[in-house]
Amino acid sequence: GEPKLGKAALLIVRSPATAPGAPKDILLRPQSPTNHSLGEWTVTILEPPSWNSNPLGFRLRWESIEQENEPAKDFDLPVHEPRSEKDLDVKLPLKPGRDYTLFASARGVGDFGEVLVGPETSVTVETDPAAPANLTADTVDPTRVIISWQAASPARRFQISRWSYKAWQSTSCQTSSDYGQHYHPPSDHTYDRLMVRSNCLGTSSVVIDGSSEESSSYRIPVFNLLPSAQHTVQVKACGARTCSSEATLVFITPPSVIPTPLITKILSGNTSSLYLEWYCTLPTGTTGPEFEVKVKRSGFYRLVRTLEKAIAIGDLSSGTEYEVEVVLSLERTPGIRE
Repeated sequence: GEPKLGKAALLIVRSPATAPGAPKDILLRPQSPTNHSLGEWTVTILEPPSWNSNPLGFRLRWESIEQENEPAKDFDLPVHEPRSEKDLDVKLPLKPGRDYTLFASARGVGDFGEVLVGPETSVTVETDPAAPANLTADTVDPTRVIISWQAASPARRFQISRWSYKAWQSTSCQTSSDYGQHYHPPSDHTYDRLMVRSNCLGTSSVVIDGSSEESSSYRIPVFNLLPSAQHTVQVKACGARTCSSEATLVFITPPSVIPTPLITKILSGNTSSLYLEWYCTLPTGTTGPEFEVKVKRSGFYRLVRTLEKAIAIGDLSSGTEYEVEVVLSLERTPGIRE
């Protein structure tokens, strides 16, 4: 006859809980300047591919290049937030501008309530540098200044940008912030060789090497500035991938000394006229140059203005002694001549 099947036996077997796998990754989140000042950085630990037990949380420790090793700390998953993904954000008191190695392992709960700790995942991260402090400009003369600042944290390099425009204008300037495309000179290098022309008087940007010291000081000379111009300088501290917020300084270079023309020729055309020629080198960025010629006699004088470096003056009295003076007049501020 036909075979008959009996009832199937059902056996449920549960394997014992084991330690979780290693976390997938550890991520350092970018911080705002406010959080930088507080010294707190957010680290995200990505859950392991398999927990192999009831998820409990993570164990985290970190080491810095200065050998400041921190003991391991346990962080539990939030019980009140049930979710499919069990990644965890934690805040760590890391210092800016430093390299850290982070070690994370997952923690689970075994069958008898014991804590099971899995293998570690490690990553090396760099915190963003802090913005430079005490940015100042010391004027050497109308065309030269010394820019100084102090590092607030270790930094791989510093990015210095400058915008220049006339003091009475409000024109904005644009310059590239891609410091990786520039030459890296020593800290005493003048960066005006990288002048770029734009809709303002000029812009420049350069990068200099930084230091692993937290409070190192820097000085950089700036040459060939325009006198009587407003200059904006921004300095950022940069790491391998990101830069700090900028420290900004605005200063106005003093006006240049107005040169005195040198009379090179004086001739008597006839008994009632004189012909003068003079030499004068105009300052850089001169606007509205004009020469004033004064012909003086007995406390009175006649004033003649010209744009040329030569002039003929007539209607003079014959046989009379005159004192002649030539001065340069500039309009360095609109409507005001000096």
